[in-house]
Amino acid sequence: MESASRYDDADLDRALWPKVGLDGACWPCAAGLRGKGYPAIRIHGRKESAHRVAYEWLFGRIPSDLVIDHLCNRKTCCNPFHLVAT
Repeated sequence: MESASRYDDADLDRALWPKVGLDGACWPCAAGLRGKGYPAIRIHGRKESAHRVAYEWLFGRIPSDLVIDHLCNRKTCCNPFHLVAT
């Protein structure tokens, strides 16, 4: 059973959505990139991968043994429907 997200709408309104282009199928995040090319945002006082925050906001916490893959193959995409836990 998935647990609830640590993030709510206000968190994303403040930390993620202002950096994301919501005008197409992919939602690219313009935040600074981490070492492997994934955008990172500051939320709850920590740097987090933007795509993981977007996934967790919609689907709940990510089990520690899973990673988030981009179905669209774009590391900057934050559209939760383009993300899958594997």
